Amino acid sequence: MGGEQKEHAVVVVDGDCRRQRTYRCMISTHPGLNLLWVAGSYDEALQLLEENSSCVMVIDLALADGDALELIRVVERRRSDMRVVAVAGQFDARKALAAFAAGARGYVLRDSELVNVAEAAVQVAQGYSPLDPLVAGYVLAELRRLGSKAESKERLDAPLTRREREVLCLLVKGLAYGEVANTLGLSINTVCSHIKNIYRKLGVRSRSEAVYEVMAAGVRDVYI
Repeated sequence: MGGEQKEHAVVVVDGDCRRQRTYRCMISTHPGLNLLWVAGSYDEALQLLEENSSCVMVIDLALADGDALELIRVVERRRSDMRVVAVAGQFDARKALAAFAAGARGYVLRDSELVNVAEAAVQVAQGYSPLDPLVAGYVLAELRRLGSKAESKERLDAPLTRREREVLCLLVKGLAYGEVANTLGLSINTVCSHIKNIYRKLGVRSRSEAVYEVMAAGVRDVYI
């Protein structure tokens, strides 16, 4: 008889052999993960895409032979049961924004000592949206800026309240609903009500879409 099946299945897409070895070691030795396969190219990933049931796909944005963002979009369209963690070599606001827009549920930096790829895969499998601290810091700064500038508030049909911004900040940090409730001293029902209002006001349906909207506002201001 084989050993007990690990809890969360993971697949990896990265064309760099050294990074592949790193990912294999990191994921295979994690007690909560089961590495199914590693694809070295965009085309190989497409061929393997239909072979497995629900799992987490780790995509390195430096994928050489194809468009990593397009692969994320394909996964989003064809595999609603598959969640993507985007991995980058260094933080780039535009690329992070593009990854979320394509459908990524998490975004981490390759060499981060605080949020490694294996832990990010576990968090995404559990329904969270892990962000590298640099990304989270950027998003939180944008939330503060959007909350303090009247012209930014006017972008929303109904601006977020102070409490809603507090809830959104904690969601960005990766806290679960129950943890948000405990941190703010609220009931879980009240937190769910705030989150429902946040999503309605931002016109989104998920945590990652909410992060995208905040980042989009900041990127437009900074780069355009």
